[in-house]
This record gives sequence, structure tokens and C-alpha cells, in this order.
Amino acid sequence: MSSLLSIDTLPELLPPRGYVTPDEVAPAGNPSRTAWEAARALVSRAIDRALAGQQVESLTLLNEARAAAAATDASVHLMVALNRAQVLLESGDLAAADDEAAAALRLARRERQDRWAALAGLSAALVHLARGRRGEARRGLGEAVRLFARDGDALRQLQCHYLLGEIAYLAEDPIRAGSHYRDALGIARSVHEQAWIELLTLRFEHR
Repeated sequence: MSSLLSIDTLPELLPPRGYVTPDEVAPAGNPSRTAWEAARALVSRAIDRALAGQQVESLTLLNEARAAAAATDASVHLMVALNRAQVLLESGDLAAADDEAAAALRLARRERQDRWAALAGLSAALVHLARGRRGEARRGLGEAVRLFARDGDALRQLQCHYLLGEIAYLAEDPIRAGSHYRDALGIARSVHEQAWIELLTLRFEHR
């Protein structure tokens, strides 16, 4: 399988990878509806461009969304930071990606939003992995997967367990890796995520 994080040995996550769509983040307050929808539309377009490999165009749209976010609430700032972190990560600008993920995590904690903290924790973990900081990534993913479980988000739980399994495998801990793969496979089967079922089954067959 191709590597999303080319400087590490972790394989590519299935879409949406670390991108966070507007549907995943509810507003924290009562933003101007018109400005909020406009900013969300820009974020959606930016994610589409990023998934198509058009990273420069994606960053331009996210910058426009950041400018539009002045008239909205913190949810748009969070989405912009998280998606900029992922675009920058895939562009190889790891220092800037680190800054964006850290800013998103600070924002989530300041707003006391557990779901936001989980999304930001996953984003930060992806950057940590790219920078070879597996211990920090493992700690962030452990917290994120608990919050996603509380929130009932099966897809994000799958991503976290999968990454935790990969980290354990790279650390030559096959028992712990298998435990995370098994947890992920159980979730994938319960929500009929066929692509994840196939990926996780391959992990069991080849490791």
C-alpha cells in the first residue's frame, strides 16, 4: 500500500484521512448564518481540492475561509486549522502543520469541546507520526479514541485504532497491534464499513 506519510512507514489512511468536513463540527455559539454557511462552503471546496491532490488551491480556499471566519464562531477557525494542518502535512511542510494542529488543540480546549479536542488530537497525532514522535502520537490517539467512542463516531474510532495498531506494530508489539486491529475490525463490521473491513483483514493476514 502507498504511504501517506512518505517519511515514515505508516500506510495511507482511507479518506477522509485527517480532513474534517463541516458536517463534523457544530457551531459553538450563534454565528451569523450567512457568513457561517459561506465559510463552511469554502472549507468543503478546499477539502475536495485537497483530496484531488490540488493542495495549493486547497490552501487558498482555506485562507479565504479563515478570513470569512471573522464573522462566524470558533467552529470555522477550528475547521480551517485542522484542514490546513492536513494539507500542509501532505505537502511536506511539517513545521507549519504542527503549528496548525497545536492551534486547533488549544482552541478546542479553550472552548471545552470534547469532540473538537478529539479531532484536534487526531490531527496532531498524524503530524507527530510524520515527525517520528510515535510516543506523543500514541498518547494523543488514546485520548482521541476515548472521546470519539463517547461521541459515537465509528469512522474516527476506526482511524485511531488503526493508527494505534500501526504504531504498536512498528514498535514490535504484535499483541497490542492485534488488539487495536481487532477493535477496529469489530467497529468496522458493526457499521458495515467494507473498505475498512478489507484493509484490517489484510493486516491480520499479513502480520
